[in-house]
Formats: sequence, C-alpha cells, structure tokens
Amino acid sequence: MSEMKFVKVSKPSISDFIRAARYRILFIKPAFYRWEIEELLSSIQKNNINKCELYFEKGDESIRFGLGDTEALNLIIKTKDKFNVQTVNRIKLSILVVDNNCLIYSPNIAQLDDESDLDFPSGFYGDESLVKKILLELPGNDVDISTNIKEINNPFGEIRNFQPQGEQLINEQLSNTLSKLENYPPIDPKKLKKINLYRNNFKILKKQLLGIKIKNKKLNINSFLKLLESKNERLLSSWNIFSNEDINKFQNMYHFEKELQLIDNEFIIDIGRFGSLIKTQQIKDYEERINKLKDEFINFMKGKFEGENRFFKYIDNQNKHNYTLNQVLNNSRNELIYYLESISIDDKTFLNRLLEEDRFLKRELEEERITLREVYNNYIKSFVDNRLKFPNKDEMLGKIDIKFDLYDISDELLNSNEDFKKYLGRIDLVELRNYEEGYQLVKE
Repeated sequence: MSEMKFVKVSKPSISDFIRAARYRILFIKPAFYRWEIEELLSSIQKNNINKCELYFEKGDESIRFGLGDTEALNLIIKTKDKFNVQTVNRIKLSILVVDNNCLIYSPNIAQLDDESDLDFPSGFYGDESLVKKILLELPGNDVDISTNIKEINNPFGEIRNFQPQGEQLINEQLSNTLSKLENYPPIDPKKLKKINLYRNNFKILKKQLLGIKIKNKKLNINSFLKLLESKNERLLSSWNIFSNEDINKFQNMYHFEKELQLIDNEFIIDIGRFGSLIKTQQIKDYEERINKLKDEFINFMKGKFEGENRFFKYIDNQNKHNYTLNQVLNNSRNELIYYLESISIDDKTFLNRLLEEDRFLKRELEEERITLREVYNNYIKSFVDNRLKFPNKDEMLGKIDIKFDLYDISDELLNSNEDFKKYLGRIDLVELRNYEEGYQLVKE
C-alpha cells in the first residue's frame, strides 16, 4: 500500500502517534517543546524503543522565535543517552517518523493550538514508501521497514469537506479585514532598513556587603540610672556590648573577605570605581556561590558546627563554641545584668519604684514565692531586654546580606569614557559584545 493523506495536526494526535511507536522514532524539528520530549521519553521507556533520533537546529534562534523552549533542551541534555542527537543549520519542516509511518507538518506550534475551525490541511500523513525516501536522505540511517509490527491507525483527523461561503459573507469578511489594515497599517518591508544589534557578553557588577563586620556597639543605660536615688558620676552611662577581646574573636570578617575574594577571582574582573565585570552567562552561578558563602558564614556565627562549612578551618576545634555570636552576646548581657544589680541592690528608692511599676513582682515577693534578690534579677533582665533593647543574635545576623546591582555597558561608557577604557586592557573588546543583524522602520 502506498498513500499520503492530508490531515489535521494537533498536540493530542502527535502524542498518540508517538505513543504508538514499537521500534523506531525519528523526529526532525527546528527546536522541541518539553511536552514533546516527555512523550518521547515515555514511549522509549514503555515500549523499549532503541532507535530514537532527534534532528534540530544549531544555536538558539529557533527557541527565541518560539519554535521550542529551553526546558526541552535541558531535558534532552539530561537524558542524552536515550537519543541519537544531530544538529543542522536550517530546518523548515517538522518530520516525525514512527515505525513505518510519518507525519510532515509546519514547525509553527501556533497551528496546533486550535484546530476546531480548520478548513485546509495542516499536515501530510504517509506510509512506508515516504518513510523510505526520508530515511534515504539522512546519512547513516538503515532503511529498514519492519513487516512484523502492527499497522498504526492514523491518529490524525481528516479535513472536512470545504463548504463555499456566500458572496455576502465573503464581502463582509473582506470589508472587516480592509478596515483593520487601514486602521493599523502593516509595515512595508521596503521601509525597513537592516541594522546591527548587539548583546552584551558582560555586565557591570556592583556589590555591597551589609552587616558582615562586627563592630563595637554602646548601649545607653541612662534610663536605668534615672531610677536610682544616688547620681554617682562614676557610674557608667553606656555599656560596651563587645569587649576588645570579643572584637578580636570576631575577625571572621577577614575570613569572609578572604573566601569572597577566592570566588571573585573565578568570576569577576575589577574595573576600579566602575565596579566589576562579569560574564552574563556566569551571573547565576556567581550569585549561587555567594549566597552559599553567606549562608555558611551565618551558620558559623550562630554556632551551627554540623555539616560542611569552609569557616571551620579558621578556628581551634576545642574552643569553637567560644566563637559563637550567641555565646558572646549572652556573656555580655549577663555581665550587664550583674553590673546593674550591683549598683541598685542597696538603693531603696530603686526598690520602691520597681515594686510600684511591677505589681506582679510585688505580689510574688509579698507572698514569699520569690526572694528579694530574684525580684531584682527578674526586673533587671526584663529591663535590659525590653527597655534597653539589648541585641540578640537573630537580630544582628538578620542584617547580614550581599546586595547585587547589575548594569549594561552603554555605548557612551564603552566608546567615550577614557577612564573606563583603561580598565579593559585585559579583555578583548570583541568579546564584550555579540553583534547580530535586525530590521528597523525608517522614519519618513
């Protein structure tokens, strides 16, 4: 039997055709969609297909024109062992061979979205005679037509008989079309001029480190001193949250900058006051590496010593818990509480104000459920946390961040700024941009 039929092509019918495969699939398209590759993989696994060839175009243009998607390309790369992949320069038709049958149709997927009102065919369905001709055109293919498999039922709908429309309806349609064209005129190709477009291979990167460096911070305690009867000038009016020894412990900023520099050396090129240059294709990897570095640093400062963390190598394993921010803050807070207790324990005015302000503590003391020392301790702890706002580790570590700003390299910067051009000695100027051809409407 030798025949070729006009057919109506749709996504479901293509899926059914692929699922019917028993020993061979050959798919030729400019680019693929994810759903097509998923159907192929499903058929390969379910029907144990060992001949599945993919032909598609080199480069990214077909995907950019909407004839395929990036997800499909990723899936092909991940499952490349399932396919025999070939890339060619130009493909104008989609050809799908399944066993001894084939489908030829337009690669424009828009034709497959809605076929309900189709009057004319959108594809050709052929048998083994056409399959042989296709295979002969492709080098390295065995023209093997199996006679031991079941004939595939044509899954593609045939076109209904064309019904001519009346003259009045045709005139209305032509009038509506003309009205749209007059209101929104099409562009005359003769008025388009060819121009050069460019895509930057690099971007300017500017980053800002926030909250990384641990600096000493003074806590104003005058609000507590006002509760005391005696106004001793020798009393401290502020409290250093970190001692000099603590600051020395937290020279982790140096370690962070050291690790950050190792990453920067891989990805970016310093251009002085302009920031840095980074390849556009490496931006995602760079951000992932930097965010991982930040997360490890925060976990290190929190004292989470399980798992892999590059900052462990900078500390003595036996004393590592002394380096945690939480431990240092707790020590400083406890010392402040002890100091405030020591200057207020014998101050009767302070005790009276305390009990007047905190009726709960007063009742607990009167009913002898807590001691006087515990009253002082509980009140001062609450005062330090809620009135003096003693910082905690989550508050401080929550401010740690690395901000990225990316900028395009403008023509003015590239061609007119002499300071900027001085930094480009390490980069071939040809590499900064890719130039492509395009069209622009000529203004009259």
